[in-house]
Amino acid sequence: MRIRYSEPEPEIRFVTVDGIRLRTRNEGCGPPLLLINGFGANLEVWDPLARLLRGRRLISFDAPGIGGSAPAPRRLRMPQLADIVGGLLDRLGVDSADLLGYSFGGAVAQQLAHQNPQRVRRLILAATIPGLGAVQRPSVVINLLDPRLRSAIGANRRQQQVARLVGGRSGADPDTLAVFERNRMLMPTAPSGYRSQFQTLLGWSSIRWLHTITAPTLVLVGDEDPIVPMINSRLFTRLIPDCRRYVLRGAGHLFPLDQPEEIIGVIDSFLGTPAEPAGRRSRPTFRDSAVKVRTAAGRHLTRRRRAIDGDTAADVG
Repeated sequence: MRIRYSEPEPEIRFVTVDGIRLRTRNEGCGPPLLLINGFGANLEVWDPLARLLRGRRLISFDAPGIGGSAPAPRRLRMPQLADIVGGLLDRLGVDSADLLGYSFGGAVAQQLAHQNPQRVRRLILAATIPGLGAVQRPSVVINLLDPRLRSAIGANRRQQQVARLVGGRSGADPDTLAVFERNRMLMPTAPSGYRSQFQTLLGWSSIRWLHTITAPTLVLVGDEDPIVPMINSRLFTRLIPDCRRYVLRGAGHLFPLDQPEEIIGVIDSFLGTPAEPAGRRSRPTFRDSAVKVRTAAGRHLTRRRRAIDGDTAADVG
């Protein structure tokens, strides 16, 4: 019988950085991984992925004005927001960490890796863009800013709008989208929080300095993401010196949250699978071995497909 060991319970605490009270969550043990969330999203939306990220210290937070965090007393530019995230790591006693930035959080992660390269061990950018100069569909951006999308869950029209906007699994399956919506509404964000993040992103671009990022970088992209067209991933792989990408077939904008089981292996491979504590190893079962065989076969088929598609040069092997 395989013995399972539980991780420590997540700890929710408030930390004040630059006069702003931030709501944070710490969970697990091991090398630190900072999760930086998407546009207007509270830390609870990470739950589907966080459950799979074992053997790491996961640090997540509500950005200023988002979820349970206090708003900033002034407009924050992206460099200032990155400084606040760096200050959060200081308050938590973390000198350096791996970063996973999703959507809007990917922009913050890029800025932090540029300003404080010594703080970032490895960088993962998921469903994100390099800001001004990126390729986007104007109609999608307009729909993303529709104030009706901030209304409470329950309206069928809102559900339909969000489904069309995000695509992928959540766009096709109302039950999957409902999980994201339920987590989002555990600590909903006021309209002012969305406005403040939009103002932070307005006019920002990383294209002119992406070549200075020294952290090994992994770009995760869904090939059916309506918000972040896949071509943007090529900007990262061409401009960041040590950068590779992984294309998730059939995935929309919410793939880190609605298809986490399909990227967890890629994340662990890139970051390095954390070693289990001494005395906590268990013998692999037949089922474990079968899963490894199927996974290896799947990787082989994936490489073959990418070779045919011509994507192997910058993709994860």
